[in-house]
This record gives sequence, structure tokens and C-alpha cells, in this order.
Amino acid sequence: MTKRAVLAIHGFSGHPEEMRFLGTKIADRLQARLYLPTLLGHATKPEDLLSTMAEDWYRQVEATYDRLRKRHQEVIVLGNSFGANLALKLARHRPVRAVVALSIPYVRWYQRWQLKILIAINKPFRQFWTKPRKGPRATEQIPGYQQRCYERIPLRAMEELLRFEMNEMQTCQLGAVQSPTLLVVPRGDPFVPAEAANVYRGRLGSQTKDILLWDDPYHLIVQGQRKEALATTIIDWLENQLGFVFEPKSGNSESNTNI
Repeated sequence: MTKRAVLAIHGFSGHPEEMRFLGTKIADRLQARLYLPTLLGHATKPEDLLSTMAEDWYRQVEATYDRLRKRHQEVIVLGNSFGANLALKLARHRPVRAVVALSIPYVRWYQRWQLKILIAINKPFRQFWTKPRKGPRATEQIPGYQQRCYERIPLRAMEELLRFEMNEMQTCQLGAVQSPTLLVVPRGDPFVPAEAANVYRGRLGSQTKDILLWDDPYHLIVQGQRKEALATTIIDWLENQLGFVFEPKSGNSESNTNI
């Protein structure tokens, strides 16, 4: 059994490769094995999301963690966007060594109802919502980013996302999270308000629950132009807050995309 693993969870409609750069940098420094699971229905075609539910996505993450604990003494979990929601739920049920939650979604109550109404109105006429190609909410705006996430999202899958966010994130259940947690919130995120960090911090039961407001105008900061600095900052937090002492490791960490 080796010492440690890094489990990096991509976001809703996203792709595991989005987490490779950040995950590799952190795993190398921690002398850990990196794992990049693909959530069910992802990294294939949007239609495959129609046969999955939020419980499927979480159960897959939990099963992956259980397999990792047979190989490693401790697991550090990174989650981007909805992957951060999954990471925090995992920390409620499993002894995660530390959680780094990046760009974690937060939907105000009135926004949730607006989205529900919009989905209900549109569902009789179409199954998918197409992401904008231009404007602040278009991921293509990130210089140098090669789009890997789905451009079309099934409306039923969006309903699942909202249901999970309501059931898991908007209640007091986060108080069961005891793992040291770093909440990373982009200041210019077009989807998530900066206030989300304080909301989540107030709900977490962790003794260590820090906020990092990151100067980046994108939601997908794991692929932003400052991703190198982001990796360094997260590594510093792990070293300072968790008392790890790491020696630089030569070469790349081993990684496994599908486990």
C-alpha cells in the first residue's frame, strides 16, 4: 500500500482531461498517484447523460474512493465545479484527508426557481440546451483552452444537477464534513457569485475551512491562464495547513484516467 492518492473530479458536462494539469502538479509535489475518473455519461456524447442520474455520479465517486483506499493510506480530493459538490459529499461519508473545492456552484433560491420554470417550459419542445459560443459564459473565451466539455446538455440532466444541489448543498448536511477544506472561488466567475465561499464555509463542520478568492474571470480556472500559479498556491496550502513535508519529485506522477 502506497502513502497517498489524489482524486481529481471534473465538473458536470466536463471532461477528466480538464483536471490533468492541476492534478499532475499537485500529485507530483505530494509524491502521490493521480486518478482522473470519468463520470458516467461524460466524455462520450451528450445523449449518454440521459441514462444517468445524480446518484449515479456520486456512487461512482464513492466506489472509486473505496478502491483507492485499498491501495493508498490517504486520499486528497480535488473537485471542479459540480465535481466540488461531489467531493464535499464524499467527505461527509468517507475519511478524506483534505478537500480542495474549486468554483463550487451556488444557486440562490430565486435562481433555482427561475431555472426550474425555464426547463419546464422548454422540455415539451426540446431535450437539450446549447451553451453560448460567445460572451462571458462561453468557455471558449479562455485563451488557449481546447474545448472538451459538452456543448449541448440534456435538460433532464440539468434537472438532476439542480436536485442534487438542493438536496446536498442547500441543507445543513455539510456540517458532517470534517476534512480540512480549501474553497477556491474566482472573483470574476460568470456563474458563481463570490458570496458562495462564505455560504459554504459557514455550513462546513471542518476545523480548517479556508477561502481563496482567485483573480481570474473564468469559471473553469483549472484551465485558466494562471493555472500554474493556482497549482502552486494549492500546494502551499496543503503544506502549511496540513503539516505535510514534501520533497520535489523527479518525473511525472503516475495517473489513471479511468478506474
